[in-house]
Amino acid sequence: MQRDVSYEIPAQSVLNGGFEQYNNSFPATAPGWAFNGYGYFWGMLIGIVTALIVPATLPIVAPSFHDPTYAFPVILLLSFAGCIAGALLTKPVDEEVLKSFYRNVRPWGFWKPVYEMVKAEDAGLQPNNDAIRDLSNCVVGIVWQLMLVTIPLYVIFRNFTAVLICAGILIITSIFLKIRWYNHLEKDETIANAGKSSQTTEALSQ
Repeated sequence: MQRDVSYEIPAQSVLNGGFEQYNNSFPATAPGWAFNGYGYFWGMLIGIVTALIVPATLPIVAPSFHDPTYAFPVILLLSFAGCIAGALLTKPVDEEVLKSFYRNVRPWGFWKPVYEMVKAEDAGLQPNNDAIRDLSNCVVGIVWQLMLVTIPLYVIFRNFTAVLICAGILIITSIFLKIRWYNHLEKDETIANAGKSSQTTEALSQ
C-alpha cells in the first residue's frame, strides 16, 4: 500500500496555517522553481534580521535616507532574495506531497503543473475557479473584523452615530459573508472529501 503523505504537507508545504498555499504557487514541477517551506523560512528570517539592523544603519550609510521608513524597500528586497535563494538551494517538495495537497485543498493560483499530474490520475478532477470569490471574501472579511474592533471603541468614546454606522457595515458584511463564504463551506468540504476518497482508492489499488 502506498504511504499516505497527506499528513506531511503541513511540515513541508503549508507552513503558517496555509500561508504557504500562496508561496507554493510555484511548485517543484515548474521549470527552475522549487518554492518550498525553506524559502518561506529564510525569507522570514532575513526579513526579521534586516528589520532590526537596516533602520539603524541606513542613515549612517546614506545620511539622506534618515527616515526609518526608507528602510522598508531594502528590507523587502532582501527578504524576497532570501525567499528565492532558500527555495532554489534546498530540496523541492516531493511530488506526491504536492499532489496530495492539491487533492485535499484544491488551491487556485499557479498550480497548473500539479493539476495536470493529478488530472492524469483522476480524470474527474476540476480546477478551482473560485479565486475572485475567495479574494473578495478576504477583503470583506477584513472590513467585518475591523468593525468588531471599532464598535466597542466608539461605545467607549460615546460616539453613538459612529456606532450605528459601524453596526450597519457589520450587518451588511455579515450578510455578504454568509452568502459568499459560509454557504459554500459544505460544497467545498464535499469536494475535499471526494479528493481524499479518490486518493484512498488509488492507494488501495496499488
